[in-house]
Amino acid sequence: MTTTDSTKLHVGFLLQPQFTLLSLSGMIEALRIVADVGGLSKPVQCRWTLMTILQHELMVESVNGLSV
Repeated sequence: MTTTDSTKLHVGFLLQPQFTLLSLSGMIEALRIVADVGGLSKPVQCRWTLMTILQHELMVESVNGLSV
């Protein structure tokens, strides 16, 4: 994926049905902290995309029933 902004890293999370929110939120929080510039809580240096393995679904359900 080509970006025209200053993003240095683009990460994709491939979510499977019944994934755990704790692991996803932990990874996103770590990326958010590392990518932040100036304490503004914005992903300046890194971006992420949530994807699913389900071909015809836009949402995937986590183990606790929350759809992402």
